[in-house]
Formats: sequence, structure tokens, C-alpha cells
Amino acid sequence: MLKELYNKAKEENSDLVICDYYEVYDNEKKYKEAMKKYSEDNKINYMLSNTSPWNKLIKTQIMRENNIKFLEHHIYEDMATMPILIGYINKVSYLKKPLYNYIIRTGSTMRQQTYNKKIESIFVAIDYLLKEFKERKLNEKYSEELEYIVIEHLLYAGTGRFLQYEEGKGKLKEIKKIMNNDYPNWKKNKYYKKQNLKFKVTCNIFYIQNAILIKIYGIIRNK
Repeated sequence: MLKELYNKAKEENSDLVICDYYEVYDNEKKYKEAMKKYSEDNKINYMLSNTSPWNKLIKTQIMRENNIKFLEHHIYEDMATMPILIGYINKVSYLKKPLYNYIIRTGSTMRQQTYNKKIESIFVAIDYLLKEFKERKLNEKYSEELEYIVIEHLLYAGTGRFLQYEEGKGKLKEIKKIMNNDYPNWKKNKYYKKQNLKFKVTCNIFYIQNAILIKIYGIIRNK
């Protein structure tokens, strides 16, 4: 894997290379494309796609010279950190080949049957990311991209995760408050508009927080 990523970086003079992967659960193995097409600019596609570092090769110099460090003592550290690289990389290459096996474990933090307060780290991670972009004077240039990250990771994925647990339902109002106060026009986001109907309907159900709609959603989701 590392050899192929390195050769790709050398061949295309790239600062960062991404490869596809397999998602492995029990005996099932699914091919996953690592980078979605949001823009003609691969740097934007990188910023808005899978933020995990394990399927990427990054030029060390960029991390060191720009003091880019992972958020510590919290989960979602990849989502809080990896997008920052967009301010410093010149070229991103994409190797459409699955070179990594991502093994999903039933007892992991994200897939536990009982509530784990660690998932509340999403709020810390979002704050960390926005603070870093502001301090590095990148927030205005990438305002729409940052807004979409909040839509996808907080409103869509975050709400869906908290909904699974009775203890997490109190966090739904917190999410809605953030969307109302900081992103009142989130439905006009150009990346949100490009998403499929299922994504949009889910986001709207989560935003409205209608108990009946959410209950129906939960029944459909668990089937």
C-alpha cells in the first residue's frame, strides 16, 4: 500500500495521495470509494470526503512546518484535523484502488449497544476545526466547505447517532441550536444541494425534530 501511494506521489508530484479501501464486517467485504466528486478541484473533494488518515499518504513537511496536530483525548480527531491540510497542500492525487481493509468491530465506540459519552466529542471536534480555520485565516475562503462539514457530520451523522440512545436525545436540541444560530441558511449550501434525496430528507427530519417523523425514521432505519 505504502509503496503504491509513494510512487503515485512521486509520479504526480503530489502532497497527499488517497486510495480506496474495503470495509470488512464479519465475513462481508465491501468496496468503498474514498473520494466523492463534489468539485473539479481534487483538494475540495479531499476536504469533503472520508477524513480518515489511514488510507492517505501525506507529505511530512506539511504537517511539521504548519504545526498541524491531531485533536487529543477525543474521538472524531480525524474530522477535526485532516481538513486543515487544504490550506497548505498544492496537489492531491487519487488512486482508485482498494489498498486497505477497514475492519468494523461490533464493540467499537461508534457501534456500541449502550450509550458512550465519547460520541459527544463531535461538539469538541467541530469547535476545534472551526477555531483552527479561523486562527489560520482560512475560514472565509472555505466557509461553504466548513458549513457542509457541519451539515454532514453534526446534523446528519451526529443526530443519527444520538437518536439511537435515550441518553443522547438531549443533544438533539443542542445540534438544532447550532444550526439555527451559526448556519441558518444551511439548505442553500451548494454541496448539500448536490446530495441525493435520502440525505436531504434525513437532514430535514433531523432538523425539524418532529417526534412522529423521527420515530418513523427510526423504524425504517432499523429494518
